[in-house]
Amino acid sequence: MKKFLLFTFTILLSRYTSAQYQELHFNNYQPMWMHYSIDEEKLKAGELGWDKFFFAPSPAIVKNDKIFILDILSYAYDHGGYLQALDINTGKQIWYNAWDLRNSTKFEDPSFFYFDQVDKIRVLSYRDAGINDSLTFRFDAHISTRTFDPNNGALINHYYNDEIDSIKNPVVKNFLNFARLYPYQDNQIQYVKETVEQYEVNASKLDFESYITGSNGEFIADHSNEHRYKYFYIFCRTAPILVNNEYYVDMIGNSDQRDINLTSNKEFHINFYDRTFKLFNSIEISKHIPDAETIILSQVKNGKILIVATEKVTPGWAASSSYYLIFDFNGNLLEKIEYRTEGTVTIGGFMIENEPGIFIEHVMQNRNNNKISNQYLKSDGKGNLEKLKLLTYDGENYLSYGSAYIHQLENGDLILQGAVYKGSGAFSSNSKLTMRLNGKDFNLNPKTVGTKEHFYNELNIFPNPSGGSLAFELPQDIDPTELILRSIDGKIVKHVQVKSGFNLFHFHDLSSGIYLTQFISSSKVCAAKKWIKQ
Repeated sequence: MKKFLLFTFTILLSRYTSAQYQELHFNNYQPMWMHYSIDEEKLKAGELGWDKFFFAPSPAIVKNDKIFILDILSYAYDHGGYLQALDINTGKQIWYNAWDLRNSTKFEDPSFFYFDQVDKIRVLSYRDAGINDSLTFRFDAHISTRTFDPNNGALINHYYNDEIDSIKNPVVKNFLNFARLYPYQDNQIQYVKETVEQYEVNASKLDFESYITGSNGEFIADHSNEHRYKYFYIFCRTAPILVNNEYYVDMIGNSDQRDINLTSNKEFHINFYDRTFKLFNSIEISKHIPDAETIILSQVKNGKILIVATEKVTPGWAASSSYYLIFDFNGNLLEKIEYRTEGTVTIGGFMIENEPGIFIEHVMQNRNNNKISNQYLKSDGKGNLEKLKLLTYDGENYLSYGSAYIHQLENGDLILQGAVYKGSGAFSSNSKLTMRLNGKDFNLNPKTVGTKEHFYNELNIFPNPSGGSLAFELPQDIDPTELILRSIDGKIVKHVQVKSGFNLFHFHDLSSGIYLTQFISSSKVCAAKKWIKQ
């Protein structure tokens, strides 16, 4: 099992082993606040009625002065969810809502949560899927939707349908949330399953299955698309990344450790799909990818893609090198960082809001005394790495902390969401921890307000070159309303309306050549970019 995936699986399985509350203390730093989803007092009193927490595979939401967090609750196996709101300034819990289904014949496994069109919180879950009381996997599941009031956590409604008519109410397959539930338009739900199959010797195909359902799981539509590749890929991301609720980004590839017969045929693609999984952009990044044991599509943010790779050269958890690569949507390598260290337990790379480069968290173990520390670093967007702070832990209990999600506030402060573990591989702790760090202590920048002129200069159209698809994103406060395409002789060949957010057009009818894209606001050209139609 590869290092990053092993880390993920171990956390997954930790909820099914005995767990004890563990509290973390730094001996050289004091966070602004620390909040544990469950504390020792609640655990001893049995107030919440379960003994384990687990990350729902959906990051915390920071909205106004609150942080919203979704967890899966468990007592030997999945029973429901735990939704809470924290005060962003103090870390104090404002409210929580827990749905405990231990006495029900149906369980729920939360998969995704978000704010809907009327600013309510919606939680999408697999119903009756996960681990049962005999510790075996249940694969068949229905869809459950819960809606909550963000002001007080009150449940507004709960939709589900347990009918076994698979035509009207599709039964989906869930394996540890690798098949994901996503929000769709008009409060609908999209279930996505991604599989790789071999169709020829040393060749493969990537299949997507997608179901669109109502809030109670009732069938509305389905999609399926197949994408074939030259080599036999046995590696791909377990769930595509949904970007701004508009399109998906995924990675597929092979490397020499994954197929000994393909040592000279390493090939990696980052693919872009619309909501029906039609491919509209594919970039090959093979020449930039190191020969590493684990290669992960980590994050897509602000027109950039972060790839994290690790190279393991000794048994156990030690790693010699970690690589961080940032690409734009046309496959141009913007930054590459190699960081060599010893005794690494886990690594994390994040693109945060106010920094041009990468924010890195390395959890390291001293081989001499097994003490664990966290090294934080950042890059400048040009390949230069700066060490920020080394945090060490108090006591002899070999605790470690690893972040799953990091969010940066406008003033530069960080919100870290992660878990406390005991040991360097025996992840037996139950302590879900969210904390706020002062950005000034880590030499992090506050948000700067960019001008419209700066945005127009940085506006990225993709794919470029292209077979006919043309995509771009416009922020809410940017005001172009029209797009004009001109041929090389200045003739207008396309004139379309554009909107804020994601825009995707298909100009396959145009002849191959070079075109000028002009973005129009108030009858004036505010930005112009060259676009190549192949």
